[in-house]
Amino acid sequence: MFPSMAVEDPTLEHDLPKMYSSVNSFKRVFEGAMLKWVTGRFDTPRIESWKDLQARVSESLRQIREKHGRGKTIAVFTSGGAIAASLSYVLGIPGEHAMRLNWQVVNTSISRFMYNEQRITLSGFNSISHLELEGEPSLVTYR
Repeated sequence: MFPSMAVEDPTLEHDLPKMYSSVNSFKRVFEGAMLKWVTGRFDTPRIESWKDLQARVSESLRQIREKHGRGKTIAVFTSGGAIAASLSYVLGIPGEHAMRLNWQVVNTSISRFMYNEQRITLSGFNSISHLELEGEPSLVTYR
């Protein structure tokens, strides 16, 4: 996948050899790979497709709503990919937009969704007040 990315985007040719030793190179290559994945330009049987992840996440959200009903507080702990898929589903935005939002997600941040029988909506995104209360900026990390 990575060599083909350099053919499509020659600016990555400089970053590929350094992606494991340079944070900035890794970030550029990783972002390129994720955008390629969510647009369906990278599909392999060994890795779940973006489309399949979206379907799995939206079905999980539907099951949570159905099982627990209204007025409940439910905690779901997950990864960045599932957060992006949730944002795409709930906000009705393309995967590329959800992934760009996902670059801003802080590790251990809290996003809130409200739901009823008809719909689910985003109520809060990427809250880090629990980290800020600690007064230690080094707790705020990404990816």
